[in-house]
Amino acid sequence: MKKTVTYSLADKEVNKLLENTLLEEDHQELKACNIRFAIIFVNTVNEDTGENYNSFSCLPYRVKIIGMKDRLLKNIDVEIQIDENYWEDCTDIMKDALLNAALYQIIECTDKTGMPVFHEDGVVKLKLNKPDIYYVGFSEIIQKYGSDSPDIKMWNRLKTDFSGILY
Repeated sequence: MKKTVTYSLADKEVNKLLENTLLEEDHQELKACNIRFAIIFVNTVNEDTGENYNSFSCLPYRVKIIGMKDRLLKNIDVEIQIDENYWEDCTDIMKDALLNAALYQIIECTDKTGMPVFHEDGVVKLKLNKPDIYYVGFSEIIQKYGSDSPDIKMWNRLKTDFSGILY
């Protein structure tokens, strides 16, 4: 099975959604730093069957902090890659949630006084925030061992730790 992965830049409408999301209270620090973003849609297709696949293993997006050389060449600081098939099936609120989640991953680096730290080229240093909910398992193991599988035990622990959020 051969997969083909294609990449395409988001149109003005999607970039406008990102701009509006950056105006929300949760992202004021990112907006103030004048970070340059690029939204890239990723599409993964089975060449033999034409079937679409998830482009990423867990979440339907990936956030990448761009290195100095690529910042100069691409004129962007952060790349948000989004699974195109997921995006096409999203409602407006789901698109808003996806963009907010992607932006929530980005943290501005600050020094001990709370001031931003900058690269030599004047761009604020950024790092990625790690998710506080992360679950990985194997459906085959769950099917075979049920509640005795480590996968189900982890899921049950997550449901307990995040009760009221996970159902």
